[in-house]
Amino acid sequence: AEKAIDWERNKLKEKGGYQDQLFAAYGGFNHIEFKMDGTYFMNKLNLSDKFKEDFIKQSLLCYVPKQRLSYLNSVENFLDQKSTISNLLKIKEIVNNAIELIKNSDVNGIGDLLNKSWSFKRLLPTVSNKIIDDIYNKALQNGAIGGKLLGAGEGGFMLFICKKGYTDHLAKSLYPLITMPLLIDNEGSKLIYSD
Repeated sequence: AEKAIDWERNKLKEKGGYQDQLFAAYGGFNHIEFKMDGTYFMNKLNLSDKFKEDFIKQSLLCYVPKQRLSYLNSVENFLDQKSTISNLLKIKEIVNNAIELIKNSDVNGIGDLLNKSWSFKRLLPTVSNKIIDDIYNKALQNGAIGGKLLGAGEGGFMLFICKKGYTDHLAKSLYPLITMPLLIDNEGSKLIYSD
């Protein structure tokens, strides 16, 4: 994670968050606390097998095929706007509630909370567009409880939490977009090939 952050920030001079690199490196469900001095703390959340099973069964990823350079969409480019700060603080206020829902294995509650969080994230500059809004609304009409666009914005993957038994229906309703099930990797990045 540290090497990826260093390459992105210092060598490529691209703005972006640290969360993607940390999630990829650590794997699993984590609560990351970022400090003002640039340090962070990884707090691994212990999940019951039942929660993992339900979360996987009720989750669906949808690919929005719009190419973009994520660092150009990074929220860091817009931190001088009061509305950006306001919406980021509203999203941050949801975190403790999300942790409690995860600890209580409440997948539907997480879906509701994602819907609330998305209502703030979509207002950030360069995050949403008509295509994404249309996909989101169609998903809600076809079994999704809530969801969000992953990453910086304007394209990439959307995550949806569905009512029990609705993932196949949702996937069919979003066709011809590519959809796929979600899996949880508990190990994080690992070397799979060495010369």
